Amino acid sequence: MPVVRHRLMTALVLLVWGCGDDVPANTETDPTGETESDTDAPFSSSVQGGIAGGVMLSGYAHASGMTMVGGTLSAAPGVEPGGPGTLYWLRDGALCRAREVSDHTLWWIDGTGEDAWFAVGERGTILRYDGAALHDESVATDAILYGARAAEPVIAVGGDPFGTGQGEIWRREADGTWLRIHEGLPGVAFKIHEDWIVGTGVAWQMMPDGSLVEHFPPGGARLLTVRKRADDDVWAVGGSDTAVVLHWDGATWNEVPYAPACGNGSLNGVWTEPGADVWVAGFFGAMARYDGEQWDCNAPPITFEHLHATWRHEGTQWWGGGALLSAGGDTALLGRYGEAALDLEVIDCAL
Repeated sequence: MPVVRHRLMTALVLLVWGCGDDVPANTETDPTGETESDTDAPFSSSVQGGIAGGVMLSGYAHASGMTMVGGTLSAAPGVEPGGPGTLYWLRDGALCRAREVSDHTLWWIDGTGEDAWFAVGERGTILRYDGAALHDESVATDAILYGARAAEPVIAVGGDPFGTGQGEIWRREADGTWLRIHEGLPGVAFKIHEDWIVGTGVAWQMMPDGSLVEHFPPGGARLLTVRKRADDDVWAVGGSDTAVVLHWDGATWNEVPYAPACGNGSLNGVWTEPGADVWVAGFFGAMARYDGEQWDCNAPPITFEHLHATWRHEGTQWWGGGALLSAGGDTALLGRYGEAALDLEVIDCAL
């Protein structure tokens, strides 16, 4: 079984300036008193509460910085879509916020390392940023597009989690139009990374011709995010009530036990790359790292807000989330690992 390392919990809520509202600072310590003495910096940085304008659902590191997407969650899921969509990015020591960049909430962003990217969201929303201007390439579907791959061919995945429970996949053609290449899939497709797609009880490898090869998870596990390091080294996380961590070894899925002290809810996000540890994000403050033998996290967590995604920017691990379990939630959270406590001014900016 993996072992969890307990760390001192500090800086639960930091001072944030935004729209004239001050959030008081608060510091708590680990009541267990258990810590490990080492040189690694703890999960101790978080900006939360007071970042209004949309939860953060995904982040993308690119040439000039990093951009996050999200928006206001639906007040009546399954009845009406969430929105509007929001962009955040770091600039000159401030957290910039651009509200109402789309009618509907944006769930994912991806690019190829340059300042251009694709973002997808509810009611078929697809935005393309070319480094200078934002272009609306939304498609005709009522589905929520939860994931995107910016590498050619560009792919968007999603489905209808509140009605049919079925998934669909869209491909961007050479002329810039979008073609739905799969519909009526047996589970909502939540995320894509390289040639892997995961969702509600489903997992596929996408072939170069767009066909799908089934590698469904054991027990019909609900998988929210996937990251591939190699053909025999793929990681996926999810769960419905408790955390699920799966590893594909090239032939089968193997469950990796998750340390209970690192969170008691399901996981939403995973990030890794060749030679890197596995980092996860989840409900009730789940921010953790797995080095192949043990889990590393704060216990208790530095926040009981919810994390949706984690990503790497300039050697630092970042998390985004917010009021994910609130109907109409629009409060964002931003965290990171291994740096001084965040103290960012939140300002409204033009894209």
